[in-house]
Amino acid sequence: MREASIATTATPADVALTSDFARAQYGASYPRSRMTHFKSVLARQATVTARNKLFVMTRLFSALVTSVVLGSVWFDLDKEKGFEKLGMLLFCVLHISFSNFSELTFSVEQKYVAYKHLDGKLFPPTSYIVAWAMVHLPIAIVETAVFALVMYPMVGLVWAFKNWLFFYFNLVLANVAMASFFRIIALLAPNMEAAQTFPGPVIAVFIIFAGFLITPSKMGWLKFMYYVSLFAYSLRSLCRNEFLSDSYQDTKVASNAVEYATYIAANPAEKNTAVATLCDRGAFTCTTMGTAIMDTISIEDDSSWFWGGALFCLGFFCVTFYGAVRALKKVRITRNVGSSRTGTADDEENDAAREKKPKPTDAAVVAAAASAAVDDVAVNVNVEQSSVEFVPMSIAWRDLEYTVDVAKQAGGGTKKLLQSVTSAARPGRVLALMGASGAGKTTLLDVIAGRKTGGHRRGTITLNGNEVEKQTFARLTAYCEQNDLHNEFATVGEALEFSATLRLDDAVTAAQRRGFVSEALDILELRPLRDRMIGKSGDANGLSPGQRKILTVAVELVSNAPVF
Repeated sequence: MREASIATTATPADVALTSDFARAQYGASYPRSRMTHFKSVLARQATVTARNKLFVMTRLFSALVTSVVLGSVWFDLDKEKGFEKLGMLLFCVLHISFSNFSELTFSVEQKYVAYKHLDGKLFPPTSYIVAWAMVHLPIAIVETAVFALVMYPMVGLVWAFKNWLFFYFNLVLANVAMASFFRIIALLAPNMEAAQTFPGPVIAVFIIFAGFLITPSKMGWLKFMYYVSLFAYSLRSLCRNEFLSDSYQDTKVASNAVEYATYIAANPAEKNTAVATLCDRGAFTCTTMGTAIMDTISIEDDSSWFWGGALFCLGFFCVTFYGAVRALKKVRITRNVGSSRTGTADDEENDAAREKKPKPTDAAVVAAAASAAVDDVAVNVNVEQSSVEFVPMSIAWRDLEYTVDVAKQAGGGTKKLLQSVTSAARPGRVLALMGASGAGKTTLLDVIAGRKTGGHRRGTITLNGNEVEKQTFARLTAYCEQNDLHNEFATVGEALEFSATLRLDDAVTAAQRRGFVSEALDILELRPLRDRMIGKSGDANGLSPGQRKILTVAVELVSNAPVF
């Protein structure tokens, strides 16, 4: 045991990993094999995705509705309407790619959880990204199948199983590739807003240089963008799949419209003759219909490029996959909890004045504490004078009872919630009200504060020995309820300023009010949060539940109520 203790306290350089336990515990970055970690992460990711049934079903329903709508728009297109089919094929790629945009929100939220797991060495980054991609793959397969099975036959594309299968396979690859693209954007974006904004320009470039809006021959020196556009490669593969099929290759058309028009002008009698017949005669240069359609957007009819789009999508996925692994391994983005606004000149003056104020010495603190212990009196350690005059009051309640009417469905009658409660609170003291759950603590405080109005109250409540009206009592008391209700668009400082402006006496000047708010910020240690947006309850970008509760206390504190 002594030798073991010495070994554990030695420096890492002095310890040799000689035992099996030492090698297993300290000789690797992760405690288990990569396959074991991968299985664990895959199971976790599958569980997280399966729980979000609404998200998965919404994607499938969207694919079904979109396929029906688009199929109705381009219903049963003729072979001659090649340009419309080009636009339709591009739109299929765009829709199946943009369906992954909804994953940005979940990816951004999940990366913060992944940071904690990775920092704790629970699993390697590669296992996480691979599991992420594999869980998405079944969704992409089913979603694309729903879209392709409905869309493909409705628009009049070549109905052959091999053509449909190639169409479906290319859309699945485009789906997976764009999902990986959005994934790396989510990992690199500093916040949700940036993650939703950054893909826009990149996707716009992909669409513009896909070869449909601008043909490659008109791109000039920007033609290199055509060769890096994911949509361009997918469109070329789908076009070759459709227009190089036997249905289009068996139909001949004039390769040059001007040459055909010139021939017809010279031979009016041939106007009603089929173009295929004229081509067989060698009247003018001819080509197949599929080649002519692809020539409109400068797509080569080389069959060797048949799998070019699929290979590019696969390569695009590999590059973004590797980038996602590196981003998860090297990049750490701290969650920006809340937001701030630029401080005003008055805030800077208050900060400077606060820094100049002398703080009580340690001796003063000790003396004050000792005096409080000996004399049993409340002592304010901070001897600074408040900006607003404060008049202390005592509050007492005697034989307080509260009764509510029971609904007829529950038997009718009345129920007494409070019975003969008597107590008092003195100025400068904190009164703690304790009891078991359901004992009536909240009910008692609500009745004293005048918040319970649905029942019948009996007994007396006095301030400094005098009974006061309900409106006067409300002005002289401050009450923090259990629920924290705040304006989510205001900052902490603005909430306190607003409360102080409404509730302080008219005789209090603006300078005194600002000073009083500044004191409340210091007392409750809210000054670092002064310019932070409150936000929604439970929102990661807003105040935490504890901070919201402190703000609730501060809002009541700046009312300068005698009874708090």
